[in-house]
Amino acid sequence: MACLKKKDLAERLSKAAHQETNITILTKDDQEEFVNVLADSFSEDPMLQWVADLPEESSADKRHATLLDLSTYIFGLNVTTLKRGTVMGVKDSDKCIQGVMCVIPSGSRFSTTWDILWHTLKNGLPPMYKSKTKADYGKMSAKRLDSLDGLTKRRKILMKNYTQWIHLQTIGVHRLHQGKGVGGKLLRSLIAAADASQATIYLETESADNEALYKYFGFRTLEKFELFVPGDKSEDSHFSCWLMVRDPK
Repeated sequence: MACLKKKDLAERLSKAAHQETNITILTKDDQEEFVNVLADSFSEDPMLQWVADLPEESSADKRHATLLDLSTYIFGLNVTTLKRGTVMGVKDSDKCIQGVMCVIPSGSRFSTTWDILWHTLKNGLPPMYKSKTKADYGKMSAKRLDSLDGLTKRRKILMKNYTQWIHLQTIGVHRLHQGKGVGGKLLRSLIAAADASQATIYLETESADNEALYKYFGFRTLEKFELFVPGDKSEDSHFSCWLMVRDPK
């Protein structure tokens, strides 16, 4: 069986979106706004806090500003999803984006070094490498950022025997709209499209609460994966992620 193509996934997502309100496929014209929404929604994310390795003396305001800066940089990479997959959004009556979901079908290539190089050339180095912001991060932050590549390598191994599958790369809701069912709308549309395609959905999440939430939507945990940097002796040297799939119905 051939791998799931971007065009086929986009068509099924568009059809599924009609069953929910205010969901639309986002385009290049939306990219600045959807990156900002993702950056805001993940600005207190535990994985980003682990990567940032923030100094203990940082004030609450400084911590938030630093995490928002890092989140903006990381989710800027999601712009490449416009080429390799589909970005869905929920918009309010004023056409402002409330939530975003980025998905990539198995027929599209994985993110490569060239994607990261393009992002770096366009947006500069990650903030922990810049002279103006380097002091805002801990000494392990650069290596912890690099360690995230371990998730990509593990995904390739776990999904190598699947042909029809979708990577739920990111799903996030602006903090002003969390708890209003926005994320559920996006996830239900993806599940409907995946079932129509007879495709498995794969995702990575970083808390036991999120694992329980995804299990409610029919996902199961493949394994618990530990991120770490060799030589890191700090108390939080290891960070746990749950790697999950949902089989088509």
